[in-house]
Amino acid sequence: MSAGSVAGLAGLVIGEIEGSPAGVHQVAASWRQAAAAVSEGAALVGSAQAVVASWQGQGAEAFGASASGLQGDTEALTAGLVGGAGALEAYASVLEAAQHAATGLRAQAESLVDSALGNPLAAGPAAAGLASLAATYQALRAEVHHAATQAATTLG
Repeated sequence: MSAGSVAGLAGLVIGEIEGSPAGVHQVAASWRQAAAAVSEGAALVGSAQAVVASWQGQGAEAFGASASGLQGDTEALTAGLVGGAGALEAYASVLEAAQHAATGLRAQAESLVDSALGNPLAAGPAAAGLASLAATYQALRAEVHHAATQAATTLG
């Protein structure tokens, strides 16, 4: 049997884990950049308040209340963006590790299939080994699903 056929059989037991860790990391980075921009906006609001500190009267009070509210909103938005970026990065890390582990499991499965094809007496132990690898693969998939659910919950 060809190496491609052996790989195909092993791939039936240990599939690919879908997703793009690099893409998720890029989204997280864009959220961090947005948080930095919003944070700069909050600093500008604070600067505007400081510049008009000597302003008196109802207009000054209205401006102060509005600026304080805006500053609080921008700080909350910054915290939300940073928290979301962290959740995305955590998911991307789990996804990347699971994809790497699945590649290793697939290589082990290929070796077991190849040895069973080369020696029929090895078929029983190979089948048991494949079952163990399949269980490990399913656990990886569950871990990725859990990480995705956690990220989605954090992102709201």
